[in-house]
Amino acid sequence: MLLMTIEQSSDKYDVIGLVEGSAVRNKTFLDDIFLEIKSLVNEDARIYAQYIKDIRSKALEDMQKNALNMGADAVAGIHYLVHDVKQFVEVFVYGTALKLKNVHVNELIDLQARLKMLNERNKG
Repeated sequence: MLLMTIEQSSDKYDVIGLVEGSAVRNKTFLDDIFLEIKSLVNEDARIYAQYIKDIRSKALEDMQKNALNMGADAVAGIHYLVHDVKQFVEVFVYGTALKLKNVHVNELIDLQARLKMLNERNKG
């Protein structure tokens, strides 16, 4: 059975299937206190957002590794889930692994470089 998170196929790629990644971070009592104090001082959730962003990056790296192991060139329809349960924070990411057709290696390298540049801009 083929599972996918995108609504349609294309002649530009073959769908390999569902790919996922996750990252879990153990929260200690001190982490909770530290995050709470920092949030109160800053009067916003920037510290907690950065905490989640770091875990999300690890989950995305895990998904990319899994997609490469499946032979994928790309992942589409990416979704994130965040579970914050007493002692743990888990970020789960999933999408559809794709094998691109008629794409030369140089085009992929150029595309990856452009995506990396966009990601760097979004971080800043």
